[in-house]
Amino acid sequence: MMMHQIYHSLIMLSLSCISITGCSMNKTLPPNTIWELEQIDEAGSPFNWRIYSRTHADVAVKEFKIIGEVPYAPMEAINILREQTENSTAYLPEDQGYIKVIKSRSDMLQIYSVFYMPLFFKSRAMCEHFAIQQDPTSGMAKITWHSDWSLCPDSRRDTIQMTLAEGSWRFEPISVKHSKAIYTVHADLGGAIPAFLNDLLIKSGLPNEFEKLGRKPLHGTSKGL
Repeated sequence: MMMHQIYHSLIMLSLSCISITGCSMNKTLPPNTIWELEQIDEAGSPFNWRIYSRTHADVAVKEFKIIGEVPYAPMEAINILREQTENSTAYLPEDQGYIKVIKSRSDMLQIYSVFYMPLFFKSRAMCEHFAIQQDPTSGMAKITWHSDWSLCPDSRRDTIQMTLAEGSWRFEPISVKHSKAIYTVHADLGGAIPAFLNDLLIKSGLPNEFEKLGRKPLHGTSKGL
């Protein structure tokens, strides 16, 4: 749910990487279970977002979280995300990749996706399981995803398979048509992309996830819970 947002950022940041000594080195960072504030929305967007990050002991790349507000009830937001995924051709240009829905139920999705990378980078492929949950008592709704390559036995051989690609959207009601939104992502683009550049790419695409969510569905309401 975030790869196509970082497509153009990769072009500029990878050019910057070329001029940096040691940019190909990946160093595992000290683990930090506490989320640290990295950036706040100073442009005055309607989402009023804040970006946080934390490190893990077993991988070099950071996990990111962006918190903001959206003008939707929790399940309305979930259904918009689902519609955008299942009708990806309306949101993902053909020259940037494609998404294939392997399986779809009211409470889950299985997705295989390939994203074409610019310059000299090989295409990235993801095979993910999405689970959709709702808590009728609190009104909270969320969608979580993680890599599961057992779901995609016929994946392309000319791509780099992303084995770390997990995250979630969580929506908590503030009012009838307003929710607190929390988007979390932990992903490793792999290949020749160093950890610091990986982190810059992920972080730069986070505000765009809120912008994308702000677009109304183009094909009607997708089936939900």
